Amino acid sequence: MLDVLSYLGLDERRYVVDSFNPKEYGRLAPAVTDLLQDLTGESRAIEYAVSKHLPEVEKPAKLMKKLISQ
Repeated sequence: MLDVLSYLGLDERRYVVDSFNPKEYGRLAPAVTDLLQDLTGESRAIEYAVSKHLPEVEKPAKLMKKLISQ
């Protein structure tokens, strides 16, 4: 998950809280509150990041399809 967020250019500290680390528990409520306060903005940022990289991610699938079709 961290690799995907990094690849998309999204800050993993904003979207990931280590639920196995008690030191992180204090971040959970504020992180969720921040996300919910601007859910539309967050959705747009994520959609933009994904759509920006989607053509690159689709390349292997398209190549596989082309190779199988031959």
